[in-house]
Amino acid sequence: MPNQNARSAMILSTDCGVEMDDQWAISHLALSPEFDLRGIVSAQAPVLATADSSGNLGPQVKAPSDIAEATAAAARSTLSAMPIDVLIPVYAGSNTRLENRATPAPSKGADFIITASQGFTPDNRLSILVIGPATDVASALLLDPSIENRISIVAMAFNTWPEGTDLFNVKNDIAAWQVLMASRSHITIGDWAVCKTHLKMNRSGARSLFSDLGQPGQFLINLISSWLDHQSATAEALVDDSEAWAVWDQVTVAHMLGLTTVRIYPRPELQDDMSFSFDGIDRKDSLTINWITEIDEDALWNDFRSKLGRAMNQRDEHPDGE
Repeated sequence: MPNQNARSAMILSTDCGVEMDDQWAISHLALSPEFDLRGIVSAQAPVLATADSSGNLGPQVKAPSDIAEATAAAARSTLSAMPIDVLIPVYAGSNTRLENRATPAPSKGADFIITASQGFTPDNRLSILVIGPATDVASALLLDPSIENRISIVAMAFNTWPEGTDLFNVKNDIAAWQVLMASRSHITIGDWAVCKTHLKMNRSGARSLFSDLGQPGQFLINLISSWLDHQSATAEALVDDSEAWAVWDQVTVAHMLGLTTVRIYPRPELQDDMSFSFDGIDRKDSLTINWITEIDEDALWNDFRSKLGRAMNQRDEHPDGE
């Protein structure tokens, strides 16, 4: 039986640097002592918005050829902005999406996922949070299919149930998500609709959370403020408010904190157009999928603020790490 008092072991797969939500999720996870964040895998993406050391994002531009190294650098920069002492390793994933659902895209990130999953069991699984394209998780499954019995996937993905479809993460590697959906890994989804409903944040909300928490707090504020400076039209289109953004990836943090409500459905097959097919899901051996329907956003934001404040206080009390 798993140790109920153990910290939750996890890996984060992220396209950090594409927008601002990955940085908030990375920061929240790294500040959470109940999580054993064993490493971060940086994912490929089609665009990049570079941030300076203060969290000020530039406009999105076409991704460089070494995009996984760029998203790895963004993840490392985010970790360095937070008042944490533990070293969390970052591994670059693939620079390209899967060619097809049968061919892996090998990378250091995929190798790390396979290695890190060793020692876990169907009753005590390693959680993998997917807040970008699932390329490296899918590659790990293709390289070592046995890991499907050792991992649980928690992802920000798809638009809504039961339509499926997607605007971001699934769209950026459909074949990878077909691999995940066909695997026997446990899967929990936080979709666009639930994030839009519960995770909208504006500049004043970010300031109320973090303005008194020094440079780390300002880093988080600057991320959303500068993002909205460049993306007001996108915000209007996606969240119906040009002055707010849904911090999508925080849905995975909320779930790991026990702040979500889920429904369990038979798992559909993912089609090439990202729609769901429900043919044959009435079989007794059909897989299931957990779908997040509610998020306690007040508890989530309060948790984020309190953990950053606690970390700041601890650093003030022990400035040399003593």
